Amino acid sequence: MVRLSGALERVPAADKVKVGDWLLGQLDKGEVSAGAVHWALGRLGARVPLYGSAHTVVPVPAAARWLGRLLGTDLGGSEQGAFAAAQLARLTHDRERDIDAALRDKVSAALRRQGGNEPLVRLVQEGGELGEAEQVRVFGDSLPAGLRLG
Repeated sequence: MVRLSGALERVPAADKVKVGDWLLGQLDKGEVSAGAVHWALGRLGARVPLYGSAHTVVPVPAAARWLGRLLGTDLGGSEQGAFAAAQLARLTHDRERDIDAALRDKVSAALRRQGGNEPLVRLVQEGGELGEAEQVRVFGDSLPAGLRLG
């Protein structure tokens, strides 16, 4: 159910915020795994949806609040935590969707401390497209041969 909630990109932004806040509450209670919540938050709060409209992106204050929670945890404890932080902080060059530069810098620093996250750091600092490894994380599986996003 947690992963399903994260995949609902076409849901209105206000509903995504409610679901994301609920997921964080469940995580606090120990009701769900951190990895599942991180994956769902990354999808719900992605600055660049995979297939949904940019009009359904959660507002910057919600994404920043979720990032604050993620940065308060050990991102190294969950592979999905680092990816979620990158999705929430990813640069889009759209002032309505981008979080402030100072928070992006904090996310980049946290990702660098963990090591091995340079592709994610580039997404946060420069924007751009998801690489193949990041696409696998989003879908939870590799894409069929010959199928590419974009």
